[in-house]
Amino acid sequence: MPFHADSDPASAASCGGGPISPAEAVSENGAATCRERAVLFIDGSNWYHSLKRIEVSSRLDYRTLASRLVGHRLWVETRYYVGRVTGNLRWMRDQERFLRFLRDAGVVVHLGRIQRNPMSPHFARERNRIVRLLQQHEAVVPSSVRDAIRNLSAMDSPQYVEKEVDTRMAVDLVRLAYRNEYDVAYILSADSDFIPAVEAVRELGKTVFAASPARATPLAAEVDTYIPLRRKWFEGLGAE
Repeated sequence: MPFHADSDPASAASCGGGPISPAEAVSENGAATCRERAVLFIDGSNWYHSLKRIEVSSRLDYRTLASRLVGHRLWVETRYYVGRVTGNLRWMRDQERFLRFLRDAGVVVHLGRIQRNPMSPHFARERNRIVRLLQQHEAVVPSSVRDAIRNLSAMDSPQYVEKEVDTRMAVDLVRLAYRNEYDVAYILSADSDFIPAVEAVRELGKTVFAASPARATPLAAEVDTYIPLRRKWFEGLGAE
């Protein structure tokens, strides 16, 4: 069920039985009401690359972003899930600065790990095919091209994949729902891997939104509402 992100998706509602403080209660005509509690779950890698495709920096004002998303709901916390960078000092420093920026903005960071896998089978097959072609036509291939292909064939092409990130986020979605620590979950991702967690959370009576600049057709079909975030939506959210 798509939703246009320029409008307000939130409205006042009951708290689903969760505890509330006096500040959360709203007294109208002598009746006490309370707002739905909302938690944002950010799939860090998916979020970063989705923002990059629309030329928006991930260094955003995350407090204002949460307020803009949840509207009149009660924002409880924002949780950011990402793999910890290792093996490259500059990348490690850059990530640590960004994680410090997130924590200073009140975002709770949950770290998985990044695993270095060997060359993909597809790349290896293509490399071997090119080497065989070079051997068959070596006499007619210019020496500069021949040397470039040989150098390329000698290169390693490892893949870096996140581990214990999506799983940790999916488990937390369900665990916090089971503990009744929120009424509404906002998943900032377009990854269909979260569909089983979404199904479990909705069975527990929770509402689930997904929001992303990227297309998320499978995930959008499983959440209560999918919110496509256009570049214009991020105006005014740049970090100071």
